[in-house]
Amino acid sequence: MKRIALATALAVAGMLTVAAPAMAHTFNVWPGQSIQKAVSRAHSGDTVLVHHGTYHQVVTIHKNGIHLVGLNVTILPPAHPGGLCTQVSAPAVSGICVLGWFDAQGNPTGPRAAGNSVSGFRVMHFSGEGILLFHVKNTRITHNISAYNGDYGIVGFDQQGGAYLWNISHDNAAPGFYLGDSPQANYVIAHNMTYGNQFGIFVRHTAHALVTMNRSWGNCIGVLLLNDGQPGGEHNIALTHNRVWANDKACPPDNEGGPATSGIGVALVGATSSIVADNTILKNAPTGPTPFSGGLVMISNVPFGGSTAISNDHVFGNTILGNTPLDILFDGSGTGNTFTNNTCNTSSPSSIC
Repeated sequence: MKRIALATALAVAGMLTVAAPAMAHTFNVWPGQSIQKAVSRAHSGDTVLVHHGTYHQVVTIHKNGIHLVGLNVTILPPAHPGGLCTQVSAPAVSGICVLGWFDAQGNPTGPRAAGNSVSGFRVMHFSGEGILLFHVKNTRITHNISAYNGDYGIVGFDQQGGAYLWNISHDNAAPGFYLGDSPQANYVIAHNMTYGNQFGIFVRHTAHALVTMNRSWGNCIGVLLLNDGQPGGEHNIALTHNRVWANDKACPPDNEGGPATSGIGVALVGATSSIVADNTILKNAPTGPTPFSGGLVMISNVPFGGSTAISNDHVFGNTILGNTPLDILFDGSGTGNTFTNNTCNTSSPSSIC
């Protein structure tokens, strides 16, 4: 799947090793001023408070403990984007980046950026991602809107700890929310809304994450858990108390080799040792070509070049109704899978419902 392209300039970006001040400060930014200049001045524990308005800027947090807070702020692409965030996402342009330390090939070579937060921004119309995280720890992305971007809405690679909470991500060309390449994620994705994207919530090559109390509709896939065949796989994901309905958008094959998709509520592809519980999955139906569809789809990743069957996954207490062609599609691969106390009408095999 997608990897971050890094400009050669990253090799000389250097490490920021500024000691935290004894007292936290607040840096105010008003329309017409530079958000990046305030971030660059801030130290660990400080808040950069951006006041109401529209800012044509790109912002990078490449240090620890910065709280970037917007008061009804809209971020749009500048005429001449620059800075580390622009270098990382080139040739596309992303809006807000939180970045740890790594080399020009995208390999982590230093510490994670830790303890940062981003809240209160509308990030829109960028050719790349709305909000991009890479090699970070204990980062919280809360109460933001990411929309009409040319790639992901809110995306994080190589994360530990942290959360996406109470955000809205809609009408992005790629997934609305993404968590990937995070084998010890310990991550929470909760209370978000996502619609009109390729996928609503996409968790790939990740372990130990909770996806709960989100709403996902009008995407090609509402929620996707994918084992893409990399070492470590996709496991120990808890998908609970989400509402997933009418994901009937049709998406063509993507530029990373994925198939056309449409009409899929929740899909587990090669995911193991995971829980799908107490979700409401309703009226997902395809409107375009797709290799599979339905309310809950559980299949191995073998058709996509992998070798992992669905195993030790537990599905219980869900309401899965009115989906086309089936409420539950299970390919029967693997062992240790259970289906209990679900409300559904149609399934393959038929014994599930």
